[in-house]
Amino acid sequence: MRKLVAGAADLILGATCPGCGHPGLGICRVCASRTRVQLVHRSVAGLPAVAGGAYSGPLREFLLSFKVGQQAGHERLLSYLLAAAIVELIGEASAVVLVPVPPSRRSLRERDRDLVLELARGSAKQLQRLGVSARVVRALRLVRQPADQHDLDQASRQANLAGAMGVRRQVGPQSRVVVVDDILTSGATLSEAVRALAEGDGASILGSAIVAAGKSLSGPENTSPISSG
Repeated sequence: MRKLVAGAADLILGATCPGCGHPGLGICRVCASRTRVQLVHRSVAGLPAVAGGAYSGPLREFLLSFKVGQQAGHERLLSYLLAAAIVELIGEASAVVLVPVPPSRRSLRERDRDLVLELARGSAKQLQRLGVSARVVRALRLVRQPADQHDLDQASRQANLAGAMGVRRQVGPQSRVVVVDDILTSGATLSEAVRALAEGDGASILGSAIVAAGKSLSGPENTSPISSG
């Protein structure tokens, strides 16, 4: 039955797995099983930043497909990689508040969904299954709309985002907070998110967690492979 559904999806919708190109709705089971957590350690705004994998190969294709919204079925795997990064950050902590970076108006208009919020919520559910009290708080908002960052270098990205975020909702002074995003490139977005949160109610910001990290602009990454089973 699954093969019939996959074949029909390919014929009617042109849907294929972004990893291998085989017919199907979203990431196929084979590609999902071959995807392994490979933690990438970086530093952003003076705090640790951990990604569930490198932004290359199949994972890059999964994220691009997820971001353009052409297919469903990506959230579980991507949320799993994000959850692995969060676990690395929080250590033995039994509770954490996940704060997703806010989307731009352009992103919401083009996709009609908040992708990072979806991933944060998916990761929170997976953390709860591990006994971690995880909740998602939309604590940040854009106080001004930054320009598109695709063609900007690192310095220009930092300047473009400086002062762009503000606190939308307090998370609580005793909270342990992890900022979450989908992709880490220059670190400008996460740096601005950390800055804005630090001006809030004194919550403890543990660092940032990301699904995937691009090549470091300031030095080599430290990677640690973990099997996803």
